[in-house]
Parts: sequence; C-alpha cells; structure tokens
Amino acid sequence: MIKLVTRSIKNSRDQKWRYYPAISYSGTITRDKLCERISESTTFTHADVLTALCAFEEAIAEKLQSGGMVKLGSLGSFRTTLRSSGGEVSKDDVSAKHIRSLHVAFLPSSTLNKQLQEQAQYAMS
Repeated sequence: MIKLVTRSIKNSRDQKWRYYPAISYSGTITRDKLCERISESTTFTHADVLTALCAFEEAIAEKLQSGGMVKLGSLGSFRTTLRSSGGEVSKDDVSAKHIRSLHVAFLPSSTLNKQLQEQAQYAMS
C-alpha cells in the first residue's frame, strides 16, 4: 500500500497555492536488509547474496564508467547523463571542459511501470 499525504505548492504563474497528493515514503531498504530478504526466500546464504550484489554493483559502475548502458531485463536500464555549460557556435570549439557534472539515470522498463500502475493501491494518511 502506498501511503499518500497532501502537499501544497505555490503556482508560479498565478501565485496561488495548490494542493497535490504526494507519496509518504515508508523508509529505505539497505543492501544488507535486501540480502537478508533474498536469502530468506532462496537457497542462497546472506554471504552469497552479498557477494553477488557487490560484484553486480562493481560491474554496473565499470560499464557506466566506460560509456556503456546497463539493461536489467524487466527492471530497467542505467545510463550516464551529463550537464554542460553554454553551447558553442562551432562544433570544433566543444570540449570536455564544458561538462559541469556527470549523473547516473535509471529508466524503469515498460514492464515495471505497467506492473506498478496495475497493482498499486493508495491510502491517504
């Protein structure tokens, strides 16, 4: 069940307050707790799951650092994005010095989005 709260946001055009539903997050699961949950529902030990997840994290980071994308089946994909400062008139003047920051983006798969849409239940708290 996804718990909702009401948030007020001031509209920038007419300066009036509007009210919207927002998710009231119920916490974060740590890697250790995730390993626990997985080991409880499989034949893998906590250490097995932790080892696999650590290797998984390293493999994802390695692929992203080499300019690749990582697709995780019906979960979604990771890719790097960047923010750059001002454009140049000539393409020959564009260089890495224009990069302000590098980020990791996660794009959920259509399967995951569809599953969330179909199975999500809401309750105002």
